[in-house]
Amino acid sequence: MKVLWLTPGRSGPPSGGDLYGALMVAGLRRLGHRVEVRSSLPARVTADVVVEDGLGFARLLPFNRALERAGSRALRVGLVHVTTARLKPSARTAAREAAWLGSTQAAVFVSRQSRSE
Repeated sequence: MKVLWLTPGRSGPPSGGDLYGALMVAGLRRLGHRVEVRSSLPARVTADVVVEDGLGFARLLPFNRALERAGSRALRVGLVHVTTARLKPSARTAAREAAWLGSTQAAVFVSRQSRSE
């Protein structure tokens, strides 16, 4: 299976979420999957699965809508470490994040706490 792993593309020292993602990518590769890790959004998706780190949700919602319009068959999976609504509490942020999550077809929550937020 071909996996496109989209990271938020931020600067600074690696976070716990970066380590978690790296471990998941390494595990997928050990299982024989081809994984491309990118911080920039591709113009075209040829992967079977697109894993989207939720910390980049603001730019991923339009990306997912474009994939839908293009008829992409790639399964879109949201990776949720912590809801950003919890980090930056605002109704607007929560609504935008919920819209992004609604534009994915599956989600991986890294903890019970992140799932309940």
